[in-house]
Amino acid sequence: MRVEVQMMLLVLAVPAQYYLASVSSNDRSYYTKRLVGNIQNWYSSYFNLTTWKWWLDSLMLDALEIEEGFCPAVEVEKFRSGDENFAKSTIPRTPRPPHVRYRIGQVIRHRQWGYRGVIVGWDPVAKAPKEWLDHMHPADKPHWRKKANYLVLVDTRDRLTPQSTYVAEENIEILTNRKIIHPKVGDHFEEFDNSRYIPRPWLRKVYPDD
Repeated sequence: MRVEVQMMLLVLAVPAQYYLASVSSNDRSYYTKRLVGNIQNWYSSYFNLTTWKWWLDSLMLDALEIEEGFCPAVEVEKFRSGDENFAKSTIPRTPRPPHVRYRIGQVIRHRQWGYRGVIVGWDPVAKAPKEWLDHMHPADKPHWRKKANYLVLVDTRDRLTPQSTYVAEENIEILTNRKIIHPKVGDHFEEFDNSRYIPRPWLRKVYPDD
């Protein structure tokens, strides 16, 4: 198996060199790190015990569906999809893409709806079910899906029920010297330094470059 992987990397090396030569020197380091990271993620995704277990489970489920008309269990479907939407993935966001403007711990105001909140996560592009995106993103704003989107804990002074929202970058306005009231703030952050919240170690591991 290792020989096949090495051959694949050799085949990809030449087009990768051509691509990297075409980008500016400022972005070359970012794209090089991202390429290496993607290869590592691909290798770890396909060559590990969890993936093989999922593959075997899938074969068993398919066989049951054919032979008995069995409907896959909800928990298995959750395992297949994972909790990857709305900036909830725990895969480290490194290297940090240069187009992502804001960082975890920054306090914001929603430009359209006016509520305050604190950023607890982000995706380099929108990552949510298509039905949600179709409903929440206006038809005249298709670019929202291709830009960073942020997971925000909403201040309970603005919305009484504790909740989080997923906000397109265009709708964010940064606030300073403002603290947020939300029951989960302490789960994500250690303290407030008058400009932003300081993330706890577990959150810092997901966003090491923020």
